[in-house]
Formats: sequence, structure tokens, C-alpha cells
Amino acid sequence: MAGGDLRLNIDEIDLLNKYGCRPFPRPEAFTFASSTATSVSNFAFDKSDKARSILIKESLKNGFKNTAIDFSESLKNSIKKLFKLSEACEIIFSPSGTDSSLQIAAITQIITDKEITHVLVASDETGSGVSAALKGCHFENNTALNYPAKKGDQIEGFRDVDLIKIPLRDENGQLKSTPQLDAEVFNAISKTNQLGKHIVLHVMDHSKLGYQSPSEDMLEKLNLLQDLSLQVIVDAAQLRLDPSDIQNYLQKGYIVSITGSKYFTGPPYSGALIFPKCVSKLVNSVKNTLPEGLNKYYNHSDWPGSWFCSKDLSDGFNYGSNMRWKAAIVEMERYYRTPILYRNMGIEMFCNFVEDSIKEASFLAPLAGDEINENPYDTKEFGIRNIRTIFPFFILKNKEVLSVAQVKKLYVLLNTDISNQFESTSLEIIRLAAQKCHIGQAVNVLFDNDVQSAVLRISLGARVISESWVNRDISLYFRNIEAQMSEITVIIKKIELILNTPDLLN
Repeated sequence: MAGGDLRLNIDEIDLLNKYGCRPFPRPEAFTFASSTATSVSNFAFDKSDKARSILIKESLKNGFKNTAIDFSESLKNSIKKLFKLSEACEIIFSPSGTDSSLQIAAITQIITDKEITHVLVASDETGSGVSAALKGCHFENNTALNYPAKKGDQIEGFRDVDLIKIPLRDENGQLKSTPQLDAEVFNAISKTNQLGKHIVLHVMDHSKLGYQSPSEDMLEKLNLLQDLSLQVIVDAAQLRLDPSDIQNYLQKGYIVSITGSKYFTGPPYSGALIFPKCVSKLVNSVKNTLPEGLNKYYNHSDWPGSWFCSKDLSDGFNYGSNMRWKAAIVEMERYYRTPILYRNMGIEMFCNFVEDSIKEASFLAPLAGDEINENPYDTKEFGIRNIRTIFPFFILKNKEVLSVAQVKKLYVLLNTDISNQFESTSLEIIRLAAQKCHIGQAVNVLFDNDVQSAVLRISLGARVISESWVNRDISLYFRNIEAQMSEITVIIKKIELILNTPDLLN
């Protein structure tokens, strides 16, 4: 829980943070919330605890500073190994995905003297603090190093920048088409380029609702622009990518922003930026230092040791962030231990079931307008980014969609034992009411393009696969996936139970 901001705080009764997660295992809950955040697994918690014990022994033997630096470097090397990345890539850890955006804003300030414009694609489906972070402003009322801050105020040392937001939906709430979004992005970049500015394009590869924009064709088209000063950042915070996808981005000179706490179900928050060799070389050659105000956000040890720009940052180590990354890497390692054929078969089996289950429930309406996500990639290979793994849905009562407030209330009730409301009913109903079900939190979306509502999300997380392969037995593997599919059925039944109990949503 250390080394983050107020978002990691837990309430004193349920011991859950604002995302419905506990900072220790919660095996009693059915959890398909990887599009938001997930409580740490028993397996990852135990491995992290062992790592902590080893760190204590090592620091007594080899000194505190050396041990902490070695631990952070070993985590970065594990990520490089898992994604088969070049040694020349650099990785910066950050306490959250929003902090990664602040790091990008800071690096951009020191590598160019030009005026800066950030073009933020999918601005309506990225983290709520990202816009503030890109402008060099505080996005919470305290920093990751626990200094007080005033949300919205500019951080010391940042100069003013422009921010062009390109939302996925129009003013009527209608999802824009891929050509429409591509045209908006291209026009924004070509016009800004004519003004002689340095442009940072933030590409979305899997938003909160599973969308990607702009297309690869549009990104290629940017090469036709004359005298273009551009850096592309890929927002892959969901990390619903295969290693080859990350390698492909880095080869093109793009910076990739990832987290260990979404698809891979590490504890929230754990962000990282992966820099390709060419960009790392550029940053390393710069003799400017990072904006002064970052001293209250990051330690020098979080950044590559060879970079001059970070030399004035605070001394110290972010153990919380490192431990969260340790847990996430443990999950990644066991996910990739599942043979790829069974992994892909399991993903397809689970995702098809979730999609069908939502369609079959008369009180659920899957989010329409999927045309933007219908595999915009020219590939015949099965890849995690090419299939839908996040399933958003509206909730209907008497054929009318619930209000935003009711959806948020239902989300909390789902994740809570509400059996005390059903004491005089059957044992089956009491058990259903008692079951804690944690799914992706509400995202505001217009229903039928005219009624303000919100969707909840059931998502595939890496644990669905890795925990099913735990016995390394094919027949048990598919049986284990079926057991998790039956948990989806329970979640949908509990939604129905809440809808059929009017007092609960009032």
C-alpha cells in the first residue's frame, strides 16, 4: 500500500480501496474486475512476502541501498525477459498509470525547446487524471511520496503546453467510426505540425471498454508529413497484448506505457514506461534536469541510473511500487507457463461464454457499437489484442435502463455480502446474496444515444488461465475454466436478485 496516493487507502470496515480491492488476498470473492483492478492472489502475495524476507536478509548482509537497487533492477530484467525485449530498452517504474503520463510530460519538457502539444486519443476512456498529468498538474491531493498537493495546480518547473483531446464518442454519445477517428487525429497532427510544434501522440491500445485508436494505417500515413517533430506513446495500460505486440511498437520507436494491475491482475497500482533504444539514447544525451516539482513524486532510483536528467530527484526507494510489481510479475510468469495452444483455447472458450451469457440475460444489454474493435489489425494469427476480452453491459429493470447512481449502487451491492436482506428466504437465495462478486466498475455511457446511464464490465484476466493450468493437466484445465464460467452465471444471477429486490437500489 506504500508509495502511492490516496487511491490506495482502504475503508476501515470492509478493508477495500475505492476500486473494491483489498491489499491482501480475497479468495472468497468471484473476481472478474481486471479492466479496473483486482485484489492480489494468494499465490502472488506469498511469493511477494518471501521476496520481502529475502530483501531484509540481503540488506543486512550487503547494505540497504545496494539491495533495494538490485531488487528494482531484477524486476525490470524480469519484464524484459517475459516480453523478450532488447537489453538496450529502458524501463521506468511509476506508482500508477497516471504517474506514467506525468513522467512522459516531464521528459517531453526537457528533450525539446519547441512548444509542445499532446494529442490524447480516447480522452473519454483513459484514466481520469491523465489530462491533468500531461499538462504538468497535480492529479490528486497528495503525491506518490506522500507530500500534500492541490489537485489541478501546476507542478513546479513545468511550462504550459497544449492538449488536444480526441474522444472515442461524439457529443451524442455515439461511438465514432475508425475512419472518422483517424481523420480527426491526422488533421490535429498536420495542423499542429504546420505551427512548428513538438507533438506527442497518445495512441490507445485497449481502453476501459476495450477499444483501440487510431489505426495502424493512419500511423503509417503520418510518415508523409514534412518536418514532423513527433513522439508516439502507446497507452497499453490494460496490457492485453502479446510480447510480439510490444516488440513491434518498440521497433517503430514508440514508448509503451503498461501496468501490471489490469490484465495480469497484480495489485493496484503499478505503472511502467518501456523506452525503445532510440528514445532512451535521446533522453540520455540531454543535459537538462527534470522539472523541480517531480522531487515530490519520484525517487532517483525509479529512473535509469545512466540518465543525467533524473540525477536531482529524491533519494530513497518506492518499496510499495516495487512489491506491487513483484506480485504482477509473478502472475505474468505463471500465465506464460501455460502452453500457448491451451492458453488460446481457454481464452476463446471463456470469452465466448461471457459474451453469450450477457446476451441471453433479458435484463442485460451488451454495449453496442463494436465496429471500432472488429480486429483492425491485418493478421491471421490468434492474438490477445485481436479478440474482445472486456464485456461491458447496461442493466435494465422493467425494460428501462438504470440510472448512473443505481448502476454504481448495484456495483457495490454485488461486491458485498447482502444476505442479511434475505434472512427469511431459501438457503439458495441466502448463499447467492452472500457471494461477493467483483467486476469492472461503472463507466458512464449513453444508452440508445439519449439516456444517461453507465455500463459495468466482466473481463478476462490472466488468472482465469493460469489458475486453471495449476495442475498442468489438460482435462483438469478445461474443467477449471468451466468452474470459472459457472462463477459468471452466479454473478448474473446476483444482478437479477438485486434487480428483483426494489428496496436495495432505492
